[in-house]
Amino acid sequence: MMTQPIKMNLLITILSLLLSLLTTSQAASSTINTKLYKNLCKGREPIADNDKRAHAIIKTSVEASTSSSIASRDSPQHKATCWMIYDDPRKVDPRGNKAKYLERYALVTFYVNTKGPGWSRSDHWLTKEDECDWYGVTCTRPLLGLNKRVTRLDLSFNKVEG
Repeated sequence: MMTQPIKMNLLITILSLLLSLLTTSQAASSTINTKLYKNLCKGREPIADNDKRAHAIIKTSVEASTSSSIASRDSPQHKATCWMIYDDPRKVDPRGNKAKYLERYALVTFYVNTKGPGWSRSDHWLTKEDECDWYGVTCTRPLLGLNKRVTRLDLSFNKVEG
């Protein structure tokens, strides 16, 4: 059985390690040169250097996935990133609410990866509607000014494959 001082020292060591990893991760992710991705989406207008939203999308997508998955034109992550930059009618911007952006990005990636256009039902998917209104998506109710969060995805019997 651990004594109290040993538990406290172990906790401090773990917290220090986590803080160190978080700081290193943030420093590394902040150095992503998004200008290298200006021709990311083939057949689309190059991303302008001053398009802060598009560069924030690229940076956040690379952080959430990997640079190779974003650069690979056949990957769901690449297709979702390009959709978020050019086609998302809601124009979600990770600089405003990163968590909300990541939920939408994850759902779009899922949709692309599981052949969403072939589903039995895909009501409101990839529309201007909030992702909480997309068929099969359940979200929490916002409390005290907090944002809704995706809590469940139920696409049973919906021809989801992949």
